[in-house]
Amino acid sequence: MTLKNINSVLLLGTDNMVALPVIRALGALIPNAAIHTLSYDHNKINNPEYSKYVHRRHYLELEKNDELVKKLINKIEETGAQILFPIDERDVRILSLSRHKLKNHVYLPPLPEASTLDKLVYKNRLADFLQNNDFPYAATYRLDRLNTAAIDDEFYPYLLKPIRGSSGQNIKRVDNKNELAESLLKLDSRNYILQELIPGQNFSCSLLAKNGNIQAETIQQGLASRDFNFSTAIRFVENEAVSEVTRQIIKTTNYSGLANLDFRLDERDHQPKLIDFNARFWSNISGAKIAGVDFVFLACLAAMNIPFKKPVSNGNTYLMGRNILNYYCEKILRPVSNGDTNSTYTDLWERINDPLPEVVRLIRSKSPSARSAKPEVPRDILTYQGI
Repeated sequence: MTLKNINSVLLLGTDNMVALPVIRALGALIPNAAIHTLSYDHNKINNPEYSKYVHRRHYLELEKNDELVKKLINKIEETGAQILFPIDERDVRILSLSRHKLKNHVYLPPLPEASTLDKLVYKNRLADFLQNNDFPYAATYRLDRLNTAAIDDEFYPYLLKPIRGSSGQNIKRVDNKNELAESLLKLDSRNYILQELIPGQNFSCSLLAKNGNIQAETIQQGLASRDFNFSTAIRFVENEAVSEVTRQIIKTTNYSGLANLDFRLDERDHQPKLIDFNARFWSNISGAKIAGVDFVFLACLAAMNIPFKKPVSNGNTYLMGRNILNYYCEKILRPVSNGDTNSTYTDLWERINDPLPEVVRLIRSKSPSARSAKPEVPRDILTYQGI
């Protein structure tokens, strides 16, 4: 079996916006394959599922134990899927726990153990893991155990963060103890941490690993972002400090699978401090492909047990989102005029070439219900540990 023989791919959990760049990457990589999407909510409009590359949308009731696995196998058989990719961390966990039942039905990418996933994707547990294993870490407090008098005033401002979240949603900055006391009255302390706002730069490491060994990686420096959202302008760089800490974390946890690790490079001690571990695909995978590392292609090869050499990335700059023109003028053109020879790319052509998800996104953003809606709280992946 080679990638040319793949004629059907199933994506689980496409109610996550990260699904869209994966769908587009697969559509370009295997143009003759039927891409099927599988989500859990019949009534929710999922932008990624309107991509021109999607052959058919499917739905699945989210249940516990063997019933969910049986229905998933039925969908594999119905679609004729040869490769199954999870999109959300919840779906990574589901497939990790049920892979022994699925392995005879479909190819699966490398997956972490559920216990490893649980230790890394919750920010409170991640902070404990980093501290207990002598990795650089941000000063972090659990709100359900918080003694406000014991908080070190030196580290203000702090950030109130949900223990699990994405895209910077629901993160709040607090500058002093009075603001903290007011904020604590409005929060469920079980679901939040208090973490120092580290002075420095944003870096991230994207990777594919198997049994604690990194098979492919890229390092990204964040150039621009809004509030606490992910960087929509990045430069692919080399940073040995970030790379070394990442290697040690992956080795220590014996991690398998795709992941995107968010760091702050602390200007006080020059150490990269991991603040978020995303055990799934991520938004800038198209940029990584342009930089020489096609993670979707490599994940397909890994799923099919086809060996490959570790690729080397180059130093491109990649821009995403609505602020492409602003970022290009303010963040990219000026460095280039000063002698920076890095090439600059954007996701504009991908959007133009596959416009319907963008149209649906625009319509939804302008609707009154979307403007008044509260940010969605990510589903708790531990809810499904009975599978």
